[in-house]
Amino acid sequence: RRTHDVGECCPGSGTPDSGGGQVMLVRVVTTRADVPRTGEGIASVHGEIQPQIAAMDGNAGFAMAVDRSSGRYVSIAVWTGPEALESSGHGAPRLIADLARRLHGSEPSVEVFDLVLAHVVKPVRLGYWGRLTRLEVPVPDVARAAQKFQQWVLALFDRFDGLAAIILFADRAHG
Repeated sequence: RRTHDVGECCPGSGTPDSGGGQVMLVRVVTTRADVPRTGEGIASVHGEIQPQIAAMDGNAGFAMAVDRSSGRYVSIAVWTGPEALESSGHGAPRLIADLARRLHGSEPSVEVFDLVLAHVVKPVRLGYWGRLTRLEVPVPDVARAAQKFQQWVLALFDRFDGLAAIILFADRAHG
């Protein structure tokens, strides 16, 4: 089990966090596409999009979650810092937008967060089930909420045999 918290996550790159460490950045791109074409979308992600994003300078990881019942796609790309995020520019989100258009989907929304915690128990594999939960916290409480998350949530979920990873990212500017 490996856990990287705010101060340990990618020292020497990224943006300073409130504790003086460095933080990796996460770009989240969300879209919807035709439900009957979900299999085609998943194949395109693994055959085309993931290799192209992985080859971009400063990319530290890529994953995509798909809700097969609604056609919702959430792609998550981790970047080593603001320069890497900026240099990937519109290229990474454009790949997802092109896929959405091919699958008769919606225009993607793009958000950027700080990677706060990466607790990896085992490599996440194709076909794993996951839960994505969004919680908004007032800006002054973000650091304390992340600390409580690490103390309580990790302790709770670490007991589950099927756990692969717990990832926490935050929008420090907006909560």
